[in-house]
Amino acid sequence: MSAERERRRTRVAAMMLAHRSQRQIASALGVSQATISRDVQAIRREWRQRRMEDATAVVAEEVAKLDAIERAILPRVLEGELHAIDRLMSVMRQRAQLLGLDEPQQHEHTHLTMDQVEQEIARLEAELGERDDADRQHAAR
Repeated sequence: MSAERERRRTRVAAMMLAHRSQRQIASALGVSQATISRDVQAIRREWRQRRMEDATAVVAEEVAKLDAIERAILPRVLEGELHAIDRLMSVMRQRAQLLGLDEPQQHEHTHLTMDQVEQEIARLEAELGERDDADRQHAAR
């Protein structure tokens, strides 16, 4: 990526966080709204990727801690200590929850795929672009 594009996207991200519209960002940076729309999409993709990486790292750290606990109590489990067995079962339940392996629960919500989320974002961005175009046309009259 060019250094100029990287600097612009840094500024776009800051303005997004300040709740500026794409039209306002484009005007402030002196570029087209289409350019800003592409920048916003790229920034959101990057932010989603970072969130997923952060969450994965946290889960990995927690699983490593549970592994260490398991190794520490395993000798007592093998000796048949009931308290140690209870602790091991607790560790195993926690690991299953972290990894999404626990018994599924009934929920009243819909699970969306990443493609569905990105399609909805694109649809909303297009709608905002149309509104901005209508605002420009209205202002020109």
